[in-house]
Amino acid sequence: MIRLYEKERTVIEKLGGNLVKDFTGELPSEDFLAAVSPSTAFQMRVRLAFTVLGGSRAKSPFIRAKEIKTKLGTLLQKPDSAIDFIIPYPEKPEKPPKAQKPSPEEALQWRDSLEKLLQNPYGLASFRSFLRSEFSEENAEFWVACEDYKKTKSPVKMAEKAKKIYEEFIQTEAPKEVNIDHFTKAVTMKNLVEPSPTSFDMAQKRIFALMEKDSLPRFVRSEFYQELIK
Repeated sequence: MIRLYEKERTVIEKLGGNLVKDFTGELPSEDFLAAVSPSTAFQMRVRLAFTVLGGSRAKSPFIRAKEIKTKLGTLLQKPDSAIDFIIPYPEKPEKPPKAQKPSPEEALQWRDSLEKLLQNPYGLASFRSFLRSEFSEENAEFWVACEDYKKTKSPVKMAEKAKKIYEEFIQTEAPKEVNIDHFTKAVTMKNLVEPSPTSFDMAQKRIFALMEKDSLPRFVRSEFYQELIK
């Protein structure tokens, strides 16, 4: 059985009833927990219990994440840090790759392949800078956000990212609203009822096609790109 401190048991049982009594699992060693701060140890224990709560409700991830965050904020009276407790599998941030300047031969491939351009760190950074000068950087930002979203493993974290992407790029009058047709927007909104790795695929393909048709040709004619291929 999971060993819980009294305060932890009170929180978990108020959220999940008898679930915690039926759940077994492994915790980090006591030596490890003793070496970290009390708040960190407490968060680790609560996260483990939430792996059960996260999959036990038949509600959408949006509602579940909001409910858990709200209840924790009330019960623990720590609203600023409550979100830390709703991530069952904390993801380690990846170190960004070093953007090395490509050879002229490599840069030449970008003329005919937006995919190769976006997959190259230097190329992506250069392309985003170019789009910024044209006041259309939101297209590349949306594409990058979708790529990051598809790599997310935690269902709760995926729901959080889906909500953020929708509010920032998809909804009407969003701060960085991308140019997609009504049908694509409707399909995307339907997909977000139950977020999955493919929720934004249609919208991402539309924006990719838009950049490929309009932005890439202008980029390869830019002075910056012409210097790269010399």
